[in-house]
Amino acid sequence: PRLVLVDGTALIYRAFFAIPATFRTATGLPTNAIYGFALMFNKLFAGRKPDCGAVIFDAPGPTFRDEAYADYKADRAPMEDTLSVQLPYIDRLVEAQRFPTLSVRGYEADDVIGTLTRRGLDEGFEVLIVSSDKDFTQLIGPRVRMFDPMRDVTYDEVLVQKKWGVRPEQFVDLLALTGDSIDNIPGVPGIGQKGAAQLLKDRPTLKQLLDELEDL
Repeated sequence: PRLVLVDGTALIYRAFFAIPATFRTATGLPTNAIYGFALMFNKLFAGRKPDCGAVIFDAPGPTFRDEAYADYKADRAPMEDTLSVQLPYIDRLVEAQRFPTLSVRGYEADDVIGTLTRRGLDEGFEVLIVSSDKDFTQLIGPRVRMFDPMRDVTYDEVLVQKKWGVRPEQFVDLLALTGDSIDNIPGVPGIGQKGAAQLLKDRPTLKQLLDELEDL
């Protein structure tokens, strides 16, 4: 059986910025995010329905990461009004497709998808994550793939190694070294992606790397 987990928040933002803001109804309601989301969603499930699936959205309000690190995503602008006004229509679009939606207060869609992925694997499912968010790289494995609907690319273990230079289970350590500018998280000064990948090639985990710092 196959479980499909759609990162609804990521798809909404990709649609909003990919489709021109000139897309509006006769009354002036912006529709670029609605239209783009519908295109990606319909293409994804054209002619084939998964055994199980859900569309997961970020819940409004702060998350546990904001409490742990005050500068988390601090440089991000608030959601534009022209996007927020479209969200109820996207909810209705998903409901019309008879897909369940889910959000958990205090957590991002990423966290919920990560939990559902682990549970799906425990129940014997193959899991397909639909998103363009690189953070899901850490979940990819023999029974987990990630499909980027904007680039029409499916990531597996081989493609992760080719793109990032590390195995999926090393991806968190890679970001710990390089930081993540998208989330406003600093890394180790002077270490870029290639350098971090090389360090993790010689010493497979960040813990081992830290234990052997004197040998570098």
